[in-house]
Amino acid sequence: MRNKIIEKTDIRPLLKDGMSIMIGGFLSVGSAETVIDQVVASGVKNLTIYCNDGGLGEKRNKETGELIAGPKGAGKLIASGQCTTLYATHIGLNPLIGKKMNTGEMKVVLIPQGSFAEMIRAGGSGLGGIITPTGVGVDIIEQAEHVYKKIKLGDKKKKTYLIEKPLHADLTIIKGAVVDKLGNVYFNKTTQNFSRVMAYASDVVVCEAQKIVERGEIDGNAIHVPGVLVDYIVKEEK
Repeated sequence: MRNKIIEKTDIRPLLKDGMSIMIGGFLSVGSAETVIDQVVASGVKNLTIYCNDGGLGEKRNKETGELIAGPKGAGKLIASGQCTTLYATHIGLNPLIGKKMNTGEMKVVLIPQGSFAEMIRAGGSGLGGIITPTGVGVDIIEQAEHVYKKIKLGDKKKKTYLIEKPLHADLTIIKGAVVDKLGNVYFNKTTQNFSRVMAYASDVVVCEAQKIVERGEIDGNAIHVPGVLVDYIVKEEK
C-alpha cells in the first residue's frame, strides 16, 4: 500500500505555472489553509482557480488601518497575484477581487451556485455538460464562455435551457476533519460544501487533514470522499 501522507512542502513538485486548481471551502470554511500557504510560497503564477468564492480578503481596523487578519482560503492567491482567472459564484466579501477585475488584472467568471456545482459534478462524471434553465434571459450568463448554446426542449410545451460545459482541473485541494491513511475522508457538517464534487473533478487530489487515523477507524457510512480519489494527505498545521 502506497503511503499517501506527505510533508506540506512535498506538494511543490505538483505545482506549475498556468495550472488549474479547484479549492474547496465556503468563505474559507473548510479551506485547506496549510496547503494553500504552500501554493503561495511556491510562487507559481497564472493560475486558474475554481472556488465557490474568492475566500476572504484582509481585515483592517477601519479607523487606524491596522491589519487585523490576513486573507484566508483562495483569498491568499488573489492577494499574492498568482490567480489570473477565477471561476466563482460570488465575490462580494473580498473587495480586492472586484478591484482586480475592474482594472483587468484578473479575469472573473461568475456562475450561479447550483450550476457551478453541477458543472463540477459533470466534469468528474465524464459528462459532456449540463442542461439548465438557470440564467436564461440573463445576457452575462447566456454569452459566457462556459455556455455552449441555448436550446428548447419539451414534448408539448417547449422550454428554453442552456447547455453548459463541464468543469475539470489539474489539481483539487480539499480539507477533511478526519482522514484515514487510505485517504478516506470525513467532513464535519457544512465544511464538505463543494469539496465532495471537486474531489472527482481533477487529475490529482490533495487532502489536508485535521486528524489522521488508521485505516478502518472511519465508519464506512461516514465516508464522504472515498480514498481511491485522494492522492496525497497533508496534516493540518494549527
